[in-house]
Parts: sequence; C-alpha cells; structure tokens
Amino acid sequence: MTTRERLLQVAAEEFAAKGFQEATVAEICRLAEANIAAINYHFGGKEALYQETWRQAHRAMLEAFPPDGGVPATASAAARLRGRLRAMLQRGLHPDDREFRLMDREMVQPTGLLAQVVHDSLEPLRRATAGIVLELLGGAADAETVRLCIASVIGPCLFVMRGRRVPQHAEAPPPPGPEKLDELTDHFTAFALAGIDAVRQRLTSAVRPRGPTPEAGAVR
Repeated sequence: MTTRERLLQVAAEEFAAKGFQEATVAEICRLAEANIAAINYHFGGKEALYQETWRQAHRAMLEAFPPDGGVPATASAAARLRGRLRAMLQRGLHPDDREFRLMDREMVQPTGLLAQVVHDSLEPLRRATAGIVLELLGGAADAETVRLCIASVIGPCLFVMRGRRVPQHAEAPPPPGPEKLDELTDHFTAFALAGIDAVRQRLTSAVRPRGPTPEAGAVR
C-alpha cells in the first residue's frame, strides 16, 4: 500500500470518528506511518485530504457495486429502477460504510467542505434515477413531481442505511443486514413502482380533456 493510500485509509477512520476539526494531521500521519509533510505533498492540505477521503470512499463503493446494479440500459424502466435500488442497498448494507459515516459526521459537525464534493459525485446518480422515473411517469411530469418521486423512491433505502448506524433501543428489532438485500429490494421496488404508477394516473387524469359542456340557454 502506498503512502497516499495509507493516508486515505487512516484519514477516513479519523475523520469519521472525530470529525474534521478534532482529527489532526499529526495523528493521521503517525497512524499512517508517514512523514508529517506527506499530507501537503499528496493532497495540498488537510481540507483537500478530507474531501478526497470521502470521494475515494464513495468511488470504492461504486466500483464494487455499480449504480445500475448490472442491469443493461436496454432493460425495462422497472428493471433498471430495481437495479439502482439494489445497488444502493448493497452499498448501504456493506460493512465498509466509511462513505456514510463521514457524511454522518459532517452533518453533526458541518464544515461545508463536503457540500460541493458530494453534490458533484451524487448528481450523476440523481440524474440517472430521474430519467428512469420520468420514463415511468410517461413523460407527463414537471421537475418538482419528478423530484418528489425520487425522494419517495430512495427514502426507504436511506432509512435502512441510517438505521444501521444509530444506537438501537434495547427492545427494537435489529437493523437489517446484507442477508435481507433481495427481500428489501423486492419490497422497495414494488412500493416505488406502485407509487409512481399512482402519480402517473393522477397526471394523466389532470390533462385528460373534459366532455363538452352545454351551451348557455340550451334546452335540457
């Protein structure tokens, strides 16, 4: 493992555990067995290291579990949506959750340093999902409707991911693990498709032309 790789690995754990402010350059270099100047040399500073740490963790998960879930672009929109939900759950249920722990810590102790990095990395995934949702809606939807549908589609996945990393009440059922992947995928896909279909029907009804209205004064 190269010095750069060791720094990223150690920094991910330090930032996730302590936050950006409390994690020190000196400690990261010590744990990575690197010279104190190594962070500046490889990344240009602590801020850039923080950003690259999240970017690398996110990239590693996408390489392990491609966003399309292995479903070809020629498949139906429903199959492609299922593939994306499955891939998202695979990433969220995987033991290597540095990407999400870093984001959790940033939410608790915000620095603003990850905002643009996260947006740039997640925006292509959002656009791909939006295209599938719009296809399922039949194209008759404005941007706000698509946005709300996307939130409803990925919301359950985010709930599962979040639930695995927060303290559990003693009487609460254990959070789902990787063994529940297919069950969760099937359920969330069925729920999402039913919801999108209901919205599509509502949109279709809203634009459907009404029958002729009687003229004023017409004999009834």
